[in-house]
Amino acid sequence: MDGRGAPLSLIVAGANRHDVKLLAQTLDAIVIRRPKPTKERPQHLCVDKGYRSQAAYQQMRALGYIPHIPNKTPSKGGHKTKGRARCWVVERTHSWMNNYRKLRGR
Repeated sequence: MDGRGAPLSLIVAGANRHDVKLLAQTLDAIVIRRPKPTKERPQHLCVDKGYRSQAAYQQMRALGYIPHIPNKTPSKGGHKTKGRARCWVVERTHSWMNNYRKLRGR
């Protein structure tokens, strides 16, 4: 996704297929023209913790990206939440498409 949240490529696969196995195909299917990475303007790729593997890291580096992957280990302070739980953006959008059925019962 770009900075505005618009998808840049789409790969169709089964729901039981992990995203990291489709990484190379997804990056190759990007439809916008990508500028050539230079030392002054390198290409960065921010992904989630599910892509923290040596194979995924090598694929991203081979395609010219500088990968940014968060650590899987929790912070020293532990997981602290304040206030009530928030509905994730994707769940909220799906609720809109389903006429708020998911949120209506809660």
